[in-house]
Amino acid sequence: MKLFNSMLSPYSSRVRIALYAKNVPCEIVTAPGGTGSAEFKALNPIGKVPALEDAGAVIIESEVICE
Repeated sequence: MKLFNSMLSPYSSRVRIALYAKNVPCEIVTAPGGTGSAEFKALNPIGKVPALEDAGAVIIESEVICE
């Protein structure tokens, strides 16, 4: 599982807190090339963080990720 994250994003912070609280192992990384890059938009068409990638599926809404 990989979380694309920005340390200054309150939405990313919310997801990190939930992952830590639930003790979920997750690799936390920055968006490849930045959030507006074509490389990141291939994973997340909206181009915003957070985005959680697991087994080829990508979830892009912090509330859904936390659930």
